[in-house]
Amino acid sequence: MKALIPLVISISCALIPAKAPAGTVEITATRDGYEIITLPSKHPPAPPEAKGEPETPLEHPYCAPAAENEPTVWHSIICKSSQNAISVSTAYHENGTGIIEWEQHRTDDQQWRIVRHKDGWIHLIARHSGKALAILEGKTEENTGAIQWEILDEDSQLWQMEFDEDGFARLKNRSSGLYLTTNSKGGSHGRNLLQKPKADTDDQKWLFQIVDIVE
Repeated sequence: MKALIPLVISISCALIPAKAPAGTVEITATRDGYEIITLPSKHPPAPPEAKGEPETPLEHPYCAPAAENEPTVWHSIICKSSQNAISVSTAYHENGTGIIEWEQHRTDDQQWRIVRHKDGWIHLIARHSGKALAILEGKTEENTGAIQWEILDEDSQLWQMEFDEDGFARLKNRSSGLYLTTNSKGGSHGRNLLQKPKADTDDQKWLFQIVDIVE
């Protein structure tokens, strides 16, 4: 395992506004906590009017650029029910590697960056691989597993953060409308994360903790 990062800044539930709006949000992380703002809908530009002229292609990686001088913020994402962190299995870099929950180590395979997408949804990018949290093959069926994949302009990689009054957030997948859920039993680790219908259970609630800020 890699050595622990010397800068460790954790954000408690109290730092996330108790009355944060549910739905699409923009999160700006600072050393003092989070600012959470409802995002307006952002639609892609209309295609050119001239017939036969191709549409302007999207620029890879299809993510809105960070604001000038905005720091890069890395998070550990902790499940309320198990207290385990969202991790990439065996810290592999390959496309299709499963997303699991594992006891907290704050290694790079457990660190995630929130990247705003062009229309207000977000990508979650793994620090060690640079790949996005996604749903296997873009499936919409319940119990489909989560994986990492290179960043694409696909709904199966897009997520919406829905905050509860307790400061935890559910993660809703755009493609399926289902929610990232732990498959843990009794807090065990190593199990793949799945997508399931929304439920009022702690296995769908996630706490975002800042573990590193790169200026």
